[in-house]
Amino acid sequence: MILASEDSNDKIRSDIADEFCFSCREFYNAMCGLQRNGGVIIISVYDVAGIVTHSVHIWYFFNWRVQKMPADWMDVSLLSFNTVLLLESVQLSWFPGWVPEAQLAISLRANPNVEWYLRHKCPQLNEWLDDVMIKEEGDQPHSPEDIRQAEIDILKSINDLIVYVVSPEVYDSQPFLKWNPDELTSLIDFSGRRVVDIGSGTGKIALIAAAKAKAVYAVEPVANLRLYLRVKAVDLGLSNIFVLDGLITDIPFEDEFADISIGGYVFGDDPDEELQEMLRITKPGGMVILCPGNDDQDNERHSFLVKNGFEWSKFEEPGVRFVRKYWKKIF
Repeated sequence: MILASEDSNDKIRSDIADEFCFSCREFYNAMCGLQRNGGVIIISVYDVAGIVTHSVHIWYFFNWRVQKMPADWMDVSLLSFNTVLLLESVQLSWFPGWVPEAQLAISLRANPNVEWYLRHKCPQLNEWLDDVMIKEEGDQPHSPEDIRQAEIDILKSINDLIVYVVSPEVYDSQPFLKWNPDELTSLIDFSGRRVVDIGSGTGKIALIAAAKAKAVYAVEPVANLRLYLRVKAVDLGLSNIFVLDGLITDIPFEDEFADISIGGYVFGDDPDEELQEMLRITKPGGMVILCPGNDDQDNERHSFLVKNGFEWSKFEEPGVRFVRKYWKKIF
């Protein structure tokens, strides 16, 4: 994020900055409602006579996939940078536009084994990595302290991905997962149905559905989350949850396989492709559900879903924020 004031081409003056007070939730929601390619927010300060005294331009640049502030679910400062070696190919593919490139270059030069892993685990990164390593090439060697700080900066930027592969229980305990199961079960009767939960994570949706469904197929691309969910299902005495690898853009089932297809916190990177896959595997008479499917914003994702025939309503993630759920009956 780059901030610039009309009074300075370099940075916002500290006395002007003190004029602006935003809660984290307000700022987050505002950012999530912006267009995908970036732009500028113009914030103006008025005096009592209604005259603009200062204007501040906030330029923003971010990838559609990462319209979110970094998670802060666990302290990564004591973790080895080798923790990156636990990430799946699909997680590594999200690095461009997500991780800070200068810090990544410093970290990879100090950890050539990690660079090797990135290039071989996810070859589609190679061209981007070449650019990062050349662009951030410096003449002066970095101190051990600088290297370690760069490593921590990278781990912090992917805090949520690290949690998935190190401590899924940390994610499972997050407040935003404590929403009322009625938000899902009020949409359709799950009794005797075959359900596919896409991007199942630690199983919030799968476990709700499994209470009445004939079978729940939990599709999750992260191996450690799959293991966590299998163990959790056994501990809860549930024998109708089947956990397997897969992506929302490549769901590993035949056409018209499911009575109900559900995704939560997973839809939106490639809306057309994702929706077509969910529709493909869902039987006529069934339902496609996104719960939650969006922030509480009239944004591009919302417009896309409404245009494609989804109904929607909003609900609260307790003590966190309001989100929207979407559902569509398949005919």
